[in-house]
Amino acid sequence: MASAATERTDSEASSDAPFDLSLLSLSTVEQLPLGIVYASRAGQVLWTNQAFCQMVGYSSQELAGASIQAITHSDDLDHNNQEFQRLWAGETTSYTLEKRYARKDGVQTWVRVTATLLRSPEGLPLCAAGYLEDITARKLAEQRVARSRRLIQAVISDVPAALLACDVDGNLTLYNPAAAQLYSIGTDSSSAKR
Repeated sequence: MASAATERTDSEASSDAPFDLSLLSLSTVEQLPLGIVYASRAGQVLWTNQAFCQMVGYSSQELAGASIQAITHSDDLDHNNQEFQRLWAGETTSYTLEKRYARKDGVQTWVRVTATLLRSPEGLPLCAAGYLEDITARKLAEQRVARSRRLIQAVISDVPAALLACDVDGNLTLYNPAAAQLYSIGTDSSSAKR
């Protein structure tokens, strides 16, 4: 009869088992909340994880062999292609940029992508690897803040009374034309007109 001190549960026994690194690597790549995409030198998708598929709205089967450029927003193509070519030319070991993808449903997804080349043990380039974070919510929030600032500035500019705003340190951060005229506030680089 085994004592309680020597009995082990299946979960305890499995926690002592050696790690299967290939299984852990695959699980990490598939369960990571970041999108991962492997692409050929021509920019064709070789493999993606589920998070990337969710970001762009396509299945892994639909993406296999497709061109990354085909789903990249047209305004971001030139910069993306320049960095991708610099990577393959060996001018840089990695790059990070923000770009948009055109999802299958037509919605734009903003991502922050960091790309690097994966190499063979001999140092030969195998494929490009992109690691992507969905930053759509942040970009939409930035756009709302910018619209609000423009609206506030337009309203403040039209007020005939002098209006000034300062930060907590007493630095002038906002003023309207009436304040600029009344207090002789210049438009030099030291003035903070927003």
